[in-house]
Amino acid sequence: MPWLALVEPEWTLAKNHSHRSDTKEKIVATYRDLGRNQRRGARGLQLITDLGQFLTSSDQDEDRLSRQMNQRILDHATVLSADSDTLRVAMAAMRTYNLRFFDAIMFASVRRDLSSHTGELSYFLNRNKRDFCTPELLAEFNDLGCKLLTSFRAASA
Repeated sequence: MPWLALVEPEWTLAKNHSHRSDTKEKIVATYRDLGRNQRRGARGLQLITDLGQFLTSSDQDEDRLSRQMNQRILDHATVLSADSDTLRVAMAAMRTYNLRFFDAIMFASVRRDLSSHTGELSYFLNRNKRDFCTPELLAEFNDLGCKLLTSFRAASA
């Protein structure tokens, strides 16, 4: 598993947390404006409190699930690093295969690892079909003795 596959979801979680925090601040500011009307005040306060608690518990649940999933992955997977050669291959893959930066790094990391396992059948599990399911990339994986799996269901079959 490329190291980036462990890090990228953490960046997404951080972005989600930041967005939720901004949302809470905007809601509180809106409540202050609306709260000037006493009839709406008490009901609005309860709604704001409930929403704030929901957003906070959502962040905590995501963090907990992410830590659990990462631990399970680390218990079983080999984490692939990216050195300067891997990054050079990634930059070339961006042009050759029209890959986005993160996908190119993952491709290059997997490719480097596959080249050290000649003769063994390997599997690359990626849950997003669009990332690597082009004929060119599938042929590249096939040439390296690797089968691309695009779902956890396919991997567990």
